[in-house]
Amino acid sequence: MKNIKIFAPVALIVTLLALWSLFVGYGNLKNHPTLNKFMVKAFLEKNNKGGFSMNKFKLYEFKLDKVKLRGNYISKPGLFNPSEVDRFHEDMANWLYGETIFSEEAGEKTPLEWIAHGGYSADVPEVPASFRHFYDPTRPDGARHLTDDVNSKLMNRIQKKFTNPNTDGVTWAIGKAGNFGALEHNYTWENGKVFIKGALEEKNTEKRNALMAKAWRSLGETLHMIADNGCPSHVRNDAHPSIPFRMMSYFGNPDTYEEMMAEFQTNNDGGLDEFQAGKADPDLALKFEKSNTIREVAHTLATFTNENFFTTETISGTDWKGNVVKPITHPEYVYNSPKLSASIYSGNYYRRQVGNREVLLCTDTWFFNKYPVSKTYPYLDEACVKSQASALVPAIREAGLHAIRLFIPDLSVKITSLTDDGNITGEIIHKTDQEYTQAIRYNGPVEIKTATLDVAGKFEARNGRFSGKITPQDNVWIYAEIEFGGVTVKSEQKKMFAPPPKREPVAAQDYELDFVIHAYMHYTNGHDMDDQQFSKSDFRAIESPGTGGSFPGFRISKGGSFSGKLFEGRHQDGWVEGAYNNQRLSWLKSHMHLTWYKQGGGKSREQWIDVELRNIPVDEIGTSDYGIRFHRDGWDCDNLRPDPEFEKSIVKIKHRIKFYPSGREVSFDYIDYGKSEVQGCKDWKNMWIPRSFIDVSISYNNNR
Repeated sequence: MKNIKIFAPVALIVTLLALWSLFVGYGNLKNHPTLNKFMVKAFLEKNNKGGFSMNKFKLYEFKLDKVKLRGNYISKPGLFNPSEVDRFHEDMANWLYGETIFSEEAGEKTPLEWIAHGGYSADVPEVPASFRHFYDPTRPDGARHLTDDVNSKLMNRIQKKFTNPNTDGVTWAIGKAGNFGALEHNYTWENGKVFIKGALEEKNTEKRNALMAKAWRSLGETLHMIADNGCPSHVRNDAHPSIPFRMMSYFGNPDTYEEMMAEFQTNNDGGLDEFQAGKADPDLALKFEKSNTIREVAHTLATFTNENFFTTETISGTDWKGNVVKPITHPEYVYNSPKLSASIYSGNYYRRQVGNREVLLCTDTWFFNKYPVSKTYPYLDEACVKSQASALVPAIREAGLHAIRLFIPDLSVKITSLTDDGNITGEIIHKTDQEYTQAIRYNGPVEIKTATLDVAGKFEARNGRFSGKITPQDNVWIYAEIEFGGVTVKSEQKKMFAPPPKREPVAAQDYELDFVIHAYMHYTNGHDMDDQQFSKSDFRAIESPGTGGSFPGFRISKGGSFSGKLFEGRHQDGWVEGAYNNQRLSWLKSHMHLTWYKQGGGKSREQWIDVELRNIPVDEIGTSDYGIRFHRDGWDCDNLRPDPEFEKSIVKIKHRIKFYPSGREVSFDYIDYGKSEVQGCKDWKNMWIPRSFIDVSISYNNNR
């Protein structure tokens, strides 16, 4: 103890240089960025295939290596925040600030580069981060963080100088939206979703791109956590510091799996490529596919790793000779699985079937040049590490692709209308889910493109809607698309037709008139006989024959004052007269007698109608070469109340109906002008909601 006190400052320096790897998972310089790229690659292999992509992304296109986004990146790594160093030694802190404090700079990276960088930056500052990168799925929620003491003498004393944050790796990576601070994790999953939502609702392109840079880095730091959950020491509460010296009894007890995985990439950037070739355990992949939150994905992977793989210090069970093997670390807490047993021992290795492959769990044999030399306490050798990596890396890829699936919002772009003259409207709809519970209302550019990728129009969406006009083209397929941070979302294609050539109007000898009065009408009684039904009160139309389409309407004389008769026939008889100009229908009177016949020839129904209208304004469409239309609504939808002018416009209605063969009659009683039409006003696009109105149309050129 005395010697340790004398050499504490020197030992502190050496230890600080080692603490960056105190408890970190896969190496953050190469392993983690590479694993993040593997996860993105796995996601892209499932998508960018049109209709063969994942259901959510059939109309998405990902160009994560094409665009550049400006944001902050770690330009110099560091072990601590200043306040963390102060806890060690006041004099040493002043000397160490320039060497151990990390730095950030602004720069441009592609989305793929930001995601890869997040695999690295999640470990910066290394020492505070390293305490927060453990997750033991076998322990109760709230107690899954690192509690293991370092199994080395001096390092254990140094570890105790830090306050345990009591935060597990999953909780740390997910974080809370908006939780920013010097010791807080800014690039969390929750903040990443805030950045994406902000980007999609931001009108300014530069600000949108900056938010997407933050979002992709946040995803990268979350994928770092996913990779950690596919690393046995990080899900089995096994602290495992190491330094590049052999005084391990004082300074560390490294994890064989992590050390070798880092070594594979030391002089070979492609050193992990061989491990991503296989497929993940099918049952595990199905669980990921059914996951609705990032926490589900992370916990599922951690459970899989914990249950199927040892670390050197957590090996337990009964060896092939019948000896009980206890774990080196926390022997009081022994994991249920895996377990050593004679039944799984073969060829100097303990083996386990993991999904669709056999994995070497550990060996109890020292080898020289691949030849067995002697027996020893079970441990992991290079063959074990490679065997386990061949199962764990595909599992990490599969978990990562579903993390990305959950991170990208579910958006759909729709062209809601397209007219022959090129007027177009559309909307961008966000489907909420368990990750994105608040709807995103898109603001920003919308491009209209043809199937040959020509740009037909550019518009700005506001609160998820866009409109504008494009040049009409005949028989051309078009679609709308939006883009954010290397992600493009497209609409279904819609066929565009150019308007037909305008025909010159043909002068008519006579004009044609039709009218309809639609309102909530009450009658003296209802009728339910003679295979005919007629309700006593309902929204009902009193109309001329031409409006309903059964028979021709009135043929009237030209001019501002008119009179005319119904087209003659055994079904109808009647007359009409009135006056109009370009602003309004001044007045109209009409009488009609209409008859319906059965197939056998006998009458089924007769109607007698007398109508008198006045002061109906011209419709907003106005006049055209083919006629003029007058219209008045029954309700004032701006103020949500009946329009008093509607009642004044209906001077007289008499309507009597006789049904055959019973001879029973019903007669018009009155109109309920106060019948609420609030729903119809609010949902005006829904044509099935009845509304009250008067329509009178005079056609100039509808020769029959």
